[in-house]
Formats: sequence, structure tokens, C-alpha cells
Amino acid sequence: MKTWLSLGLSGVVAAAGCAAGPVGSLFTSVKGPRQFDPGETTNPASAVISGESCSMSILGLIALGDWSVDAAMRAAGAEGKTLKNVAVDTRTMTILGSLYGNYCTNITAQVVEGGTPMAEMTPVEAAPVVVGRKLSTGLVVKGNEGGIEYSLLDFVQDPNRPVDKTTWFNFDRVVFPTGSAEIDMEASKEQLSNIHEILKAYPNVKLKVGGYTDNTGSAATNKKLSGQRASAVAAALKNLGTDGARLDPEGYGPEHPLCPANDTPDCRAQNRRLAVRVTAK
Repeated sequence: MKTWLSLGLSGVVAAAGCAAGPVGSLFTSVKGPRQFDPGETTNPASAVISGESCSMSILGLIALGDWSVDAAMRAAGAEGKTLKNVAVDTRTMTILGSLYGNYCTNITAQVVEGGTPMAEMTPVEAAPVVVGRKLSTGLVVKGNEGGIEYSLLDFVQDPNRPVDKTTWFNFDRVVFPTGSAEIDMEASKEQLSNIHEILKAYPNVKLKVGGYTDNTGSAATNKKLSGQRASAVAAALKNLGTDGARLDPEGYGPEHPLCPANDTPDCRAQNRRLAVRVTAK
């Protein structure tokens, strides 16, 4: 695809000049044609764009212009267009040996009709792979990495992690309306069902269910509400078939905050939670 034309007093010197390209201090952005796969342009002429960029080098020391692929693309008006079958051709002409060189890049491309401008294209992300844990009952529990289901399973299945009074696992998909002890079952049923299935697969496991609030309002009211919420979680698990004797609900109100400052909405949100602690396994 390259076409070479050498005119001058010395063919050898001319050829050397052509191969090197312009080397002047003003020339900076040469990019070779191998960046694109050439292809036949078969669209009607109205759907084809083309452009040329050139650089002039005198004595191999001073270079003016730009013969890069980028410059040719700009000359073709390719910005913001979706292209295919991009063909790149380089042309070099040397006159009077290495005294004067003219270096050009030609671009021809087919415009994809109806294509989305490159600058506006949104990357398509692969769908996340749903990871699950298969229980001895055959059921696969699906949850979030770091969520209560997998954290609880890791604890129960690890013989080197003994039962203690400090290891709690927070529900991350059990929801209560503000100021209410009634569970939003539409948002919460999947996670409650997962906990029930884990308890079913590990019949020796017992849980303490703890309810917590932030410090907004009176401590007595908050403790009552947190206790009611803990009892509501225990009742929901019982309704799913868990033996109530394996569950011990208790409300702690604003005690044991995860964010002791309790001074911002985000901080208070961390303190409003439902959690479980393994008391036997």
C-alpha cells in the first residue's frame, strides 16, 4: 500500500531520507499505519470520508506540519463518528537528495450509518456472576460477599472459630419503616429465608438476635423499639419454620454504637441495625 517516489541527485541518500521520515524538532506525533486493519471500502461515496496530512522536512533538521494518523483523521472529520474499514496509506517524496522531503498520510474510512458517536458510547459491563453457597440440604444460598449469609456460614463452618460474645453479623437486607417494628417483607423476605435455610442445614446453631438504634429520641423509647424489631425478626424466622427455642431476641437501643459520634446521617444509619450472634454451633 505504500508508494515511494524518489527524485534527486543521489538515490541512496534519498532512500535513506525516506525511510527515516522527518526528524525536525517541531515534528512530534508520527503514528504508523499498522494501528488499523486496512479493508475494502464498499459503501457509497457519500458514506466514505477521507483526509490527508503532510509534513515538510528541510535538511532533515526542520520539520513543519504533521503526517500522523491522528492528523489525517482530523482532516477527514472523523471525530465523533463510528468507523470501519479504515485504510491508511503513507506517501513520501524526496527531492534533491535529502535536502527536502514531503511526507503524507492518507486516511479513507467507511462511516457506520446510524452508529453511536464514539464519545457517547457507554461501555457494556458484563452481568455480575451470582455466587452461591450450597448447603447440605441441597439449597444454594445467594447473598452479597461480606453480607450476613456468607459471614455467618464462614463462622459456623470453621471449627477454629469458637462461640464468643463479641462476634456479630449485621443484616444488610432486612428493612423496617422509620419508627416502626413491622418488617418490610417484600424487601426482607429473601434474606430472612436464607438465614432460615442456614439454620435448617446446621441444626445445632442457635442465635442471639440484637436490635439497635441511633441516639435520636429517648433512650427508653429506642430500647423498646429495638427490642420489638429483634422480636419481629425472630417471629419471621419462626414463621418460616425455625424453632423459636433457637432464637433469643433482645433490644439494646442506642447501646454499643458502631459509630460512637452519632452526629451525621451516615453515622446514625450505621447504628440503626439488626444483627445476630452465634450462641451455639
